[in-house]
Amino acid sequence: MSMAPAMIAKIERPMAPGAVWTRRLGWFSFVLLATIALAHRFGLVETPDLVPLLGAVLAVVLAALAIGVSAHRRYWYFGDRGGSDIFWGFFWSFATMAPLALAAYWYFAYPALVDVSTDTDDPPSMATASGLRTPDMNPIAAPKQEQAARQKEAYPLVEGRRYELGLERVLPAVEALVARRGWTVTGGQDSVGVALETTMEALAHSPLLSLPSDVAIRIADEGTATFVDMRSASRYGSRDFGDNAALISAFFSDLDVEMTTRTTAIGARPADGGDGSEADSPPAEADLQTPESGVPAPQPRPGE
Repeated sequence: MSMAPAMIAKIERPMAPGAVWTRRLGWFSFVLLATIALAHRFGLVETPDLVPLLGAVLAVVLAALAIGVSAHRRYWYFGDRGGSDIFWGFFWSFATMAPLALAAYWYFAYPALVDVSTDTDDPPSMATASGLRTPDMNPIAAPKQEQAARQKEAYPLVEGRRYELGLERVLPAVEALVARRGWTVTGGQDSVGVALETTMEALAHSPLLSLPSDVAIRIADEGTATFVDMRSASRYGSRDFGDNAALISAFFSDLDVEMTTRTTAIGARPADGGDGSEADSPPAEADLQTPESGVPAPQPRPGE
């Protein structure tokens, strides 16, 4: 008597509902954020459009996380398939959330400022920038007393520089540094009062998202010395996330290096018509520099 072959039942686990969509939406949110950031950096997206676009990214990534939590529950408690999809969905969702969370942290960590100046009592003029700004941009205005106090509390080291060199030597260094940074010069003006002043205006952009800020650099001739003030004002938004203060600090750090280089070149140049003797030589480099940094000592204005 022959026996029928035994029947082997194979139980196939179902796919966790939403697992595949978790991965798809997570990946889509990451690609969407990267596309928006690159499009804004290269001028394909205007700055005012960033907020609604980033809001759309946030909605997509939150949907991916919500669906992923539901799918993970089915995977964990009922043994449904889709663990790999859920993992990659969470991975791309958290990769998208990271820069958004960082921006939210910066929003509350930095003071509510959009205009930062090394001289809050008499900031460098932005006459050209004021004329270029449209109604949807932040207006150029003198800082209010509470804004000045907020800046001094948050950025006490953002202040101007005095170099013990003439205007004819400092101005070319400033112009060279502006050109090296790729800023677009938008205007400039000279004024004669107690001291000869030259103000240069330019358009700068933040390194990552290329957010625009107007910059004004005032170079004041004080006879044997030159004082440099700087102002940076964001065109959009109610907060600058610390960009303007960072821009000013970085510019002056580079200008200190530039002035050190030019001072060294002056000290190493032989005197015209000299015979190479010590009497005909210009002052040594050490005589022109401060002992700590080698840069002509930045000093406050009289009365500061």
